[in-house]
Amino acid sequence: MLTLLMSCVLTQTPGDDTDAPTDSGGTDPRLWTGAIWSTAIYDNQVRRTSLETGEQTLVDTCESPIGVVFHPASETVLTSCHQASQVDLIDAATATVSASLTVGGLPYWIDHVGDEVAVANSGDGTFSMIDPGGAAVVRTLEVPGSPIAFDVRDDDTLLVADYLGEVITAVSAVDGEVIWQSDPVALPVWVLDEGDHVYVAESRENSVAVLGAEGQLEDRFSVGSTPTAILSVPWGDTQALAVLYHTGDAIGLYDLDDHALLTELELTGSPIGATRTDDGLVVSLASSDELALVDLVELRIAQTLPAGDGPRGLSWQP
Repeated sequence: MLTLLMSCVLTQTPGDDTDAPTDSGGTDPRLWTGAIWSTAIYDNQVRRTSLETGEQTLVDTCESPIGVVFHPASETVLTSCHQASQVDLIDAATATVSASLTVGGLPYWIDHVGDEVAVANSGDGTFSMIDPGGAAVVRTLEVPGSPIAFDVRDDDTLLVADYLGEVITAVSAVDGEVIWQSDPVALPVWVLDEGDHVYVAESRENSVAVLGAEGQLEDRFSVGSTPTAILSVPWGDTQALAVLYHTGDAIGLYDLDDHALLTELELTGSPIGATRTDDGLVVSLASSDELALVDLVELRIAQTLPAGDGPRGLSWQP
């Protein structure tokens, strides 16, 4: 399989006829700050989008980028390329690829683990642990099953979604030791650790599983069609669970205590990924090829921005 890695960087502005941002909910009275890095899986690109101006910079990467993460200490953006079994490192200041690293088979999700960055390799049951500053894979962990998504606890334990094995496995990020495995869950695609509870998006059953701190199933509640992401978000004076419905074209907010539905917002375009910023929630819309900026105060779409062909992963750079 041929992979073309190009250092060419293109810039688009909101004035372009085909890629202009649109306001979908009236004028936003608050200024959105920072930038969003997003992957466009079918364009083989990562985009940097200014949330203040809408200006975009396009970076050509390895094949099929899915996950992306901004690493503040090294001012580096890392993206996992699913078909290339590779991670590209992008200099955040210049928006150019600075290094390419070979990782395990079919890498999927990517995130911080302390000073390092972890990549879940769904094709060979491994995690690649990367030192972004040194641009090197420092160790490889063997984990059970087919890891795709994961969350990271304060003690650097990885909570890993085994998509095919349909369990969540707690794994040490130091040596790969399995600490516990959960009760069965249904096609897990997202894991959110909230301390006493772990929330799992069960894409097959249109539900969210609620696990105890060591993986025991405590509850399960129904949500919209094909949940793909779960985040804890502010809602009034408290916190709520935000759940994306990929084929349900919406986002639902649920009470953290009794898991009752609080409210929903239509998000036409197949929402598939999301990340928090200081100003709200940014959602990638897979079928409409857009980013939606969601105001969590009024629960409305403040603006939509172009995102290339097949947007997936998102990471906020303050």
